Amino acid sequence: AISISSSSVRNILRRHGIPPAPHRGRGHDEPNALVMTTDEARNADTVAIDFCHAVVGTGETGSPLRAAHVLIAIHLISRVAMVVGVTTGKPNADFMARCAVTLTGPDGFLPAHQATKIRMDHDNIFSPAFRANLTGVTVERTAVRCPWQNGHAERFVKTLKFGILRKAIWENETSLRLGCDLFIQHYLTERPHQALDGRTPVPPATP
Repeated sequence: AISISSSSVRNILRRHGIPPAPHRGRGHDEPNALVMTTDEARNADTVAIDFCHAVVGTGETGSPLRAAHVLIAIHLISRVAMVVGVTTGKPNADFMARCAVTLTGPDGFLPAHQATKIRMDHDNIFSPAFRANLTGVTVERTAVRCPWQNGHAERFVKTLKFGILRKAIWENETSLRLGCDLFIQHYLTERPHQALDGRTPVPPATP
């Protein structure tokens, strides 16, 4: 006999659009329907953002290294992620305003995923002016010193750090952005995700 866990059974049923036992066969069955839990339904319209950091050089011998700030965003239900912006200086009002447009503008990340909520922590970088520039969405802020409330973004930051950011001292902001974009492409189309039953967030163009 082969033993499998209850979570494996749940994932198999969900993958084939089969509702949980209490509702099965009672008019709730829909072919190929995605059965979502309460948390999943809540996450379907939510994008989380957070900052991570990398070490960047100046290109000059003997010059001190600098810390670069990388703003990331991740759509919670699909696990699709992107680098919103990179800066080697302290994120100022102009930089954050550009990031707000990238997130919520007409061609922004949230509209592309039909997301209406954006989650962030209480970092002072996410100022009232920045939040005011996030047009057409609801801003959710985690409680102070509660990083687990933004767990999806925190986990992706760790993936980005160990996957690419800590593997080099980047020559400049341009090389850092290129490295991040290449890793994001790998993350979306090649790296299997346990939360997606081993699939990738975006199907690869070729097998």
